[in-house]
Amino acid sequence: ALAVDNNIEDYDIYRGSVAAKFNVVTLGGIYQHQKSTDDDEVMDGYLVSAKFDITDALALKAQYQLADYKDDVSNSGYTVGADYQIAKTTLVYAFYTTFNFEDQSEADQKYLAVGIEQKF
Repeated sequence: ALAVDNNIEDYDIYRGSVAAKFNVVTLGGIYQHQKSTDDDEVMDGYLVSAKFDITDALALKAQYQLADYKDDVSNSGYTVGADYQIAKTTLVYAFYTTFNFEDQSEADQKYLAVGIEQKF
């Protein structure tokens, strides 16, 4: 898929994404180029992801993302998690995410989540 945002919240953004399933593994990737319309701030972002269907009910997931800025600063993050399908309409999930900000614009962030998704 391709997407373009022009002058949205002072940014021009171009994005492309792909995903493909190979038997029990689904791989994905995203590339994004972002440029400020106010100044010369430029960022190139990359994301890769993988999902492994262990059983019909259990899937393990992982992703890594990187944001490279024009001034040689890179921020990154990763997520690992699992989904478990309890019933046709009920899914439980858990994941852990961390973001590392090399530019120290923000403190590093870590998140742990557990949830239930119920479809009606």
